[in-house]
Amino acid sequence: MALGFLLGRLGWISLCEARVINRFTLIVFLPLFLFGVSARADVASFNVVPIAIYLVVELIVFLLGFSLAFYFLRREASESVLLGMSGVIANNAFYVLPIALALYGPAGAQPFVAITTVDGLIGFSIVILAMEFIRHGRLSWRVLALGILRSPIILALLFSIGFAASGWVLPPSVHTFLTFNGAAAAPLALFALGVVLSQTVFRADATVALFVGIKLVVFPLCVWTAFQLMSYGGEDAPIYVLSAAGPWVAMSLSLALLYHVRTDSLAQIMVWTGVFSLVSLAMLA
Repeated sequence: MALGFLLGRLGWISLCEARVINRFTLIVFLPLFLFGVSARADVASFNVVPIAIYLVVELIVFLLGFSLAFYFLRREASESVLLGMSGVIANNAFYVLPIALALYGPAGAQPFVAITTVDGLIGFSIVILAMEFIRHGRLSWRVLALGILRSPIILALLFSIGFAASGWVLPPSVHTFLTFNGAAAAPLALFALGVVLSQTVFRADATVALFVGIKLVVFPLCVWTAFQLMSYGGEDAPIYVLSAAGPWVAMSLSLALLYHVRTDSLAQIMVWTGVFSLVSLAMLA
């Protein structure tokens, strides 16, 4: 990201070129990465109860964020969807998961794999379909089907869940292919986002402050409260709260580039949640 920022400021990489890199990453490398992670997940070991609690809270906070952005802040519908998403979708795959592995080990970090898979399959599917609905003005079965078929991310997650549930094992050659190419997803996406950030003016913004607070304070607090109200006493409960306190996932900003949504507030939210989550994650850990 820093390299993209530097080259963007120097004018060596344009915003148009960053969009091409970002689109290529979303179509090719990110689906390969998600398939590689999810296809090896132990679906049978997923604990349905905490995942369901987490998803319900996520939906409620998302709708709250969307309503605040659309009705009170008067943002466009597409940007409001992504702002609502910024308050609930955490960067588990690239950010929180390594912390969880250090704290809990491979077995204890299994809930993060579950959240990453479910969030990707359900959360991103809903957001992408909402963006398609806003673009076309309607959501027929045809638009719904085309929205799924045109989204390599959703297709990769659907196929990976089916593969994981089948109990099959990836052949070594396929595993090598997915690992080799999937590893390009994060650096390419972050490089493109760095270029976008180089064109972003950082300033005091009430919208940015509001959604940074929702992501790092309101959402994890709501997840913790929901577990308390449901009297869920599983040992994995703190892991879900830790996941909720993670920074906003960078792929959401990539979706903004894909659907030509303004990125000034979204880019600042991504940066500030990354900075201040160091405090929230340290406190929870």
